[in-house]
Amino acid sequence: MSGSGAYSISPRIGTHHTNRGETQVIFLHRRAKRWLLPAITMASVSMAFATSAQTASLSPNQLGSGQLPSGYSRITFALANRNWTGAILLPTSPRNGDQVEISSSAAYPSSLDNFRAALPIKKLDIRSGDRYLLTYSSSAKAWSVSGDTVAYLSPNDTSADMSGKAKRITVYSLGNGNWLPQVNLPSSAGDGDLAVIRSSAAWTAAINPGRLMYASSMQLATGDYYVFKYLSHFGKWILMDATTRHVSARRDIPVPATARTSMMLYDGSWSGSIRLPAQAGDRDQIYLSSRATYDSVIENTGNAPTESMQLKRGQAYEFMYVKEKQRWIILSSPDTRYQARDLRNGWLPGLVTPRTFVDFADANWVPSLRLPDGQLPGSRVVVRTNALYSFDVVSDGLQYRMSQGETVAFVVNASRRWTRETTTIDLLLLYSDKAAAKFGESVMRAHLLESFALTNEALENSGANFRFRTKAVRKFASPKHWTSLGDAENELRSDSVAQAWRNELRADGIYYVGTEDGCGLAWVRSSPYNMVAAGSMNCGTAVMRHELGHNMGLNHGGGSRSYNQGYSYFGTIMGGNSIPYYSTPDRYDHGTGIPLGIPGQIDGVRAMNEFSGQAASFR
Repeated sequence: MSGSGAYSISPRIGTHHTNRGETQVIFLHRRAKRWLLPAITMASVSMAFATSAQTASLSPNQLGSGQLPSGYSRITFALANRNWTGAILLPTSPRNGDQVEISSSAAYPSSLDNFRAALPIKKLDIRSGDRYLLTYSSSAKAWSVSGDTVAYLSPNDTSADMSGKAKRITVYSLGNGNWLPQVNLPSSAGDGDLAVIRSSAAWTAAINPGRLMYASSMQLATGDYYVFKYLSHFGKWILMDATTRHVSARRDIPVPATARTSMMLYDGSWSGSIRLPAQAGDRDQIYLSSRATYDSVIENTGNAPTESMQLKRGQAYEFMYVKEKQRWIILSSPDTRYQARDLRNGWLPGLVTPRTFVDFADANWVPSLRLPDGQLPGSRVVVRTNALYSFDVVSDGLQYRMSQGETVAFVVNASRRWTRETTTIDLLLLYSDKAAAKFGESVMRAHLLESFALTNEALENSGANFRFRTKAVRKFASPKHWTSLGDAENELRSDSVAQAWRNELRADGIYYVGTEDGCGLAWVRSSPYNMVAAGSMNCGTAVMRHELGHNMGLNHGGGSRSYNQGYSYFGTIMGGNSIPYYSTPDRYDHGTGIPLGIPGQIDGVRAMNEFSGQAASFR
């Protein structure tokens, strides 16, 4: 199904067919399976499984979790099918020389998170066939990592290329007398394999970017390290972490020597203006922060972002250089927030951050909001109102009447004029009387409102040109014969009560939550007749953003020959629903710098933006 509107009756995401030829697919959010195992006391563990007073052979079933106990000089922890845990935690009070051996024959991967490793890695993935030995050093306050799947190499072992001896984790170290000018990553590797390259040598080296997805700045000086991960999906290595070079306060940030640069301002080391480098490596990142009394301005000249960017005490900005766009983009930035009642005569001051929020409510209201003149292109103001009374948002050439429940974004265009960035799509939110009887009225309303907030948050994150508005939240008497979400979704299209409410409120669509079987269900690229989606209390509050994505024309990742689909690799909302983003090539994974979409192939935001004007006119 493409975004062309070829279908007047939208097929639903589904696997069974009705006698009317309408294809249906129930989208089920599967919760991760967990083995429910009885917990046992640590005393019984030591009695039943310790081979001596200081050693223990343990498994997830014996512990009831992945938390390893303290007090043993050596623990052997084995993972297997039906004896598995996803997260492993090392002993909380280790002693010098304590060892933990972790092995796995399980089909599912596990991870060792947030442990203090002697290597610059924050997470250790453990897959079937892996065996790791971790040894604690009290002087370093860290765990060393060794084992069958770890290789420690140097130029004297392999010269410039480590391909022949690389393992799941390969640590390649340069030193005095054991040095070369350029290091090559392995030509191939298994998915998720790690390569750590570090140097203690007096001479500076470099890392060959030929096998990397992005050619970041990668000078390798004394004390520097880089952590790379192999992604078989792309057939390339990706930079995951690197030494951060700290530079002193100055106007012109120097051209990066490594992929991570940081500059902090404070009293005694301050600059009133800051300019990003004209050149950088692909996906280089710069982190700016301030503890200074005085404000600074980040200049928007050259290849810098164009928005208003002031840096105040306690604030931080993070930038990334994107080679294909030949410019720096903002990864994170502070927001400015105002309450309407605090704006004198409704005049919004000049903008100092890329995004500004203004909130309206009863007793927090002015009759008009005046946007400031002469602002920088790309700067945005997001106005949100729960006030009973309407008000105008105005500037030269713009006047928009906002009413209760709306969230509207306004942006400065290239001509430095304010324009309305988003349109509003109105929804009627329903919860069943059966769900209310089971969970309570307040729980049902809270579930729907949280779901709604998560949906609009994802639209803001992703750069969509519309926001949803709740016109009402009402209890609905669901018929007794409704046993699955398919029943609800089919019949709500023509239910006399639901449709009368919808017409009364002029709601463009209906979202329903009940106790029926299933998790979520929706029509794809809806018409005025079937702008209906449904979710179940069997599942969480992230279901709404997924199902409304279907209403707005999106398929699951891999479920379309066009770009109107999710990106399953990153788990975008229509490709696993594990991150609060719809697929788009204009947003990036912060850890890797990879776009969350592919132009012309995976771009859910584009598809929704093309359809939003039509959906907003359904009522």
